[in-house]
Amino acid sequence: MTRWGLVSTVRAPAADIARFAAHHLALGAAELHLYLDAPDPATIAMLSADPRITAVACDDAWWATRRRPRMAAHQLRQLHNATLSYRAVAGRLDWLGHIDVDEFLLAERPVAEALDALPPEAEFARILPAELLAPEPGAQPRHFKRAPRHMGVSRQVLQDIYPTFGMHLREGFLSHSAGKVFARPGRPGTRLGVHTLRRDGAALRTPFRLAHVLLGHAHAPSWDLFERHFEFRRTRGSYRPDRSSGGRLGRGDILALVHETEGMAGLRAFFDEVCRDHPELRARLDAHGLLHVHPLDPGPAAARLFGRAAA
Repeated sequence: MTRWGLVSTVRAPAADIARFAAHHLALGAAELHLYLDAPDPATIAMLSADPRITAVACDDAWWATRRRPRMAAHQLRQLHNATLSYRAVAGRLDWLGHIDVDEFLLAERPVAEALDALPPEAEFARILPAELLAPEPGAQPRHFKRAPRHMGVSRQVLQDIYPTFGMHLREGFLSHSAGKVFARPGRPGTRLGVHTLRRDGAALRTPFRLAHVLLGHAHAPSWDLFERHFEFRRTRGSYRPDRSSGGRLGRGDILALVHETEGMAGLRAFFDEVCRDHPELRARLDAHGLLHVHPLDPGPAAARLFGRAAA
C-alpha cells in the first residue's frame, strides 16, 4: 500500500495546527512532520501523543544542532526543514508533500490512489491550488476559486469577475497560484522547496499533476485575519512588490497602492471584492467554470483526535 506523508513548518495557534493535522491524518497520511517555528511545550505534547506525528521544537537549542544559524527568512527555514524530512523518510514513505498549515488537501478520491495513478517516471507531481472564499461569520467554509490557466480559461475573464482589481491579480488569486508538490523521497542531490523540487540549486519542472486532489488554501479566511497578517506579508511575505513582473503592477504593488491612498478602508473594499464569499462572486466564478465546492470542516476530527487540547 502506498504510504504518503506531509511536512510543514508551522507558526499558528495550537487549535489551527490540530485541525491541520487531524484533517490530513483522516485522509490517510502515514506520517506528519511538523516543525514548530515558535514552539510551545503544550502544543508539542498534544501533537506528540499521536505516533504518526513528528513534532519538532525549532528553538535555539535545536538550531544549534543544525551546524548553521537560524535563517532570518521563513522561506529558507521552510526549505531547510522540508529537506530534512525528505531525506529522513526515504525507505519509509513513497511520497512526501510539502504544504503550509493554512493549506488542506481537498480529495475527491483517496490520496494514496491519486498518487498510485502517477506513472513510475513521475519524480514529483504538482497539487493545483484552490483559494478559499472567506465565509460569513459562523458559516462553514465550502467555496473555493480556481486559477483560469489551470482550467483552460483566458485570464481576460478576471476583469468580469473582479471589476476593480481583476486585471492586476495574477490568476485572480490573493495567494500563490503555483500550488505545492508531492515528491518521491530519496533522490540524490535533491531538496524539497516551497513550490517545487530543487536539484543543484535549480528548480525542476514536472508535467505531472495530481488528479482529483486540490490544495485548498485558506489564505485569508476572514477580514480579521487578513488585516492581522497584512503587515507581515507586506514586508516579509507574499505581499511584497513583485520585481519580476517586467514593470506590470502585481499583487503587492496594488495592495501597497491601495493601502497608501485609501488606508484600511480601501483594503477592506479590496477584500470584499476579491476574497469574501458572497452570492454575486460565486455566480461570476461559476459562470466561467472557476468555482469549486468542497466542504472544509476539520474541527470535529481535531476534537476526536486531540480532545480539549485542540480547543
